[in-house]
Amino acid sequence: MTEPAFTLRPYRHEDFEFVYQLGKSGLGPYVEQLFGPWVDSERRAQLAQRVLSHAYELVADGGAEDGANGSAGLGFLSCETLPTHLSLHQLFIAPAQQRRGLGSAVVRQVQRRAQALNLPLRLRVFCINPAHALYRRLGFAVVEQTPERFFMEWRPEQ
Repeated sequence: MTEPAFTLRPYRHEDFEFVYQLGKSGLGPYVEQLFGPWVDSERRAQLAQRVLSHAYELVADGGAEDGANGSAGLGFLSCETLPTHLSLHQLFIAPAQQRRGLGSAVVRQVQRRAQALNLPLRLRVFCINPAHALYRRLGFAVVEQTPERFFMEWRPEQ
């Protein structure tokens, strides 16, 4: 199976609403189940702070010119390179694009980044989020667990 065509481009201010709405639809049900109501004003403020402190990238249609048109947004990714590891903070794929291999392809690209840096790739995922199965299939192992989250790690081959 060929990997879906996509590009990653840096987050731009005009991406905020797309990123917020996709995060809300993907994360909201889990947040509400585990912690209570999703409060838009609080979550918008959190995202506004995060996009300043973490590297966000838009997952764009590989056939669209730099993902500039609104329909080209397929998802978003947030990663951070730390001295000890590469941290995958968030990955959201638009519902219409899920179960087509795009999420796997994006994670494999991030794994290649970690491989090039010779650093482990770490992430955390809610235990009730079925995405943890995807990460397991891609070679991640649970290294720690809380009642709410799996902390997972993938190590590059030496």
